[in-house]
Amino acid sequence: MDVLLIGAGGHGRVVGGARRAAGHRISAYADPRPSAWLDAVQLDDDQALATAAGHPVAVGLGGVRPEDLESRLAIVHRLVAARAGLAPVIHPAATVSADAVLGAGTVVMAGAVIQSGARLGMAVIVNTGAVVEHDAEIADGAHVAPRATVLGGAQVGACAMIGAGAVVLPGARVPAASLVPALTRYPT
Repeated sequence: MDVLLIGAGGHGRVVGGARRAAGHRISAYADPRPSAWLDAVQLDDDQALATAAGHPVAVGLGGVRPEDLESRLAIVHRLVAARAGLAPVIHPAATVSADAVLGAGTVVMAGAVIQSGARLGMAVIVNTGAVVEHDAEIADGAHVAPRATVLGGAQVGACAMIGAGAVVLPGARVPAASLVPALTRYPT
């Protein structure tokens, strides 16, 4: 299956790798900069939107700050309006429960675990080795960073960032567009 990749930076490279690991081919990408790692046709934004209709699309745009996550979510809304094929991207080395719900444009990276009853909105990033436990809710545009854990019944608001290694306790409510800091940072 040929896929259009939106964003070919570092995060796009990992998303593209997930699609390739699932047996797909990145045939074109939209990014203002030429890609050094990707051998595919480069499109501008207008060409990408025109191509997206009915075509499998993977969102390779990352984000850490809430405003970046909000921009990413807005792009996903534009792609949905253009009738792009935005099925979730699930790396074959991820574990996703059969009764978990994943929204359009959501990305689940290698080693991530999505447990029973979890609900993820549109354009969610569950990064490498992150865990979303049973009955947790991750709203549109949120990012669960590598090795972060969202425990049972917790709710993460839209475009919130759960930092690397952070733990959201059972039943906790993380407000929209907020940051749960990474477990440690170096340098400070």
